[in-house]
Amino acid sequence: MAQMVTTWTQTAPGVYEANLDGAETVYRKTATVFAPLSREHWRLHTICRFNFGPDYIGPTDKETALRQAWKALRYEFPGMAVAPDGFKKIYKTPDAQTTQQWLDQTFFVETQRTADEIISEAVPLQEVPSLYYLPATSEIIFFISHWRIDAMGSWMVTDRFFHHLAHPAADELPAVPPSDEIDRISPSLEDAAGSPKVSTPEMDKVAAEHIAAHHRNAIQMGGMPYKGDGTTLPGSPQREALVFTTESTQRAIAACKARGITITAAIHAALAETVFAMGLPESRENDYVTVMPVNLRNYLKAPYSGDGHALQTYAGSITPRVARHATFAERTAYLMEYYKTRYDAKLIECLRPIYKYHADALFKPRPASTTAANGEAPSAPPPRPPSGISINSLGVVEKYFAGKYGDAVDVDTFTFGVSMITRQTMLYVWTWKGRLTLSSEYNSAYHEPEEVREVMLSIKRVLEKELEICLDEVEN
Repeated sequence: MAQMVTTWTQTAPGVYEANLDGAETVYRKTATVFAPLSREHWRLHTICRFNFGPDYIGPTDKETALRQAWKALRYEFPGMAVAPDGFKKIYKTPDAQTTQQWLDQTFFVETQRTADEIISEAVPLQEVPSLYYLPATSEIIFFISHWRIDAMGSWMVTDRFFHHLAHPAADELPAVPPSDEIDRISPSLEDAAGSPKVSTPEMDKVAAEHIAAHHRNAIQMGGMPYKGDGTTLPGSPQREALVFTTESTQRAIAACKARGITITAAIHAALAETVFAMGLPESRENDYVTVMPVNLRNYLKAPYSGDGHALQTYAGSITPRVARHATFAERTAYLMEYYKTRYDAKLIECLRPIYKYHADALFKPRPASTTAANGEAPSAPPPRPPSGISINSLGVVEKYFAGKYGDAVDVDTFTFGVSMITRQTMLYVWTWKGRLTLSSEYNSAYHEPEEVREVMLSIKRVLEKELEICLDEVEN
């Protein structure tokens, strides 16, 4: 399959536009659903606490150094300056004034709030990426909308930011980016994968069947108890996490290897057991189904598989089903096999019609409520709002984010998450500096922190029982 590039149309001198492709549209629509409530669903954030080392040769003032690195990142990834307009993306040829305006509008110094407070309060829809610097704690927060990037991409972009911080340019960056930078804006997932612009009947059939099965499984996703009812408005996004010691992490890895399974499969099976025990009544009776993100960068050819194209959403999803009446060993064996069959060459070729059908299914208007023949309300209650737990196992952070840049810059702590505006919870799993982390993103209007933490503690207890190990948490 031949890779493609974005088709930009010049609409005025120096102004170019392109339609959002299917995957971008899905994430853009998801982000804007709660815009009337001044909320953005699924906005990504990365928090890092860092220190300068003895080999650092940049500006001694941290704020100045960070601004320079942020500007260098903008020059490396011109897509940072692309602006959305409905479901189009707009690129304007920059000059010195607009370049400085972008920097001023996207870089913030925060002297009052903590990182968690910023995340919980920075809820309105953001149309541009942003970087917050917290001098009191030497932290940065990188915010970016999901239609622009995926989890792995955000890690790689953050890695490049710290690379620029550790290796500042010898000469000052020019006031204006290169004139040909529009050619370096990463193409959409469908274009990067070479999915044909016009689908064959066979491709449409494959895509329609794939999405029908995906949504048939997804609607069976089990739910967890939540506060309020269907009319309760969202609150602020929050996070709870368990971080295990390096010794505990090593024990877990060794126990999984001895059983021929991965940490991902073990935690996934433990989460299913937790949902069976703690979920809504219907979740305790059915199998456990979840929508699980998949990194599609591994399916793309160079250069799109590398960090040069980190600023784009190259992700898909799967819907594994964990059997209710099965042992832990049976569940992990099933998951190990299922993970191997995520995507194949045919599905990658069909990504364009797949995302078209996906968007149609996700955002089609809901049927109007009906009344019974006698004029009374129907006996069946409306379906509950989705309140399930999704799992995204991101692996070893250092594969995408080095965290140490010689003896110039060292990142001490790393946290990643998304803003959850719905009743659903996103459970992230990763390993950073040899420590296994379970991190749950949720919304304060629907869940209490103790409840979210208890879910993760239940996962821990299942792992300890089934892997026959002890898992110790890192002391704060």
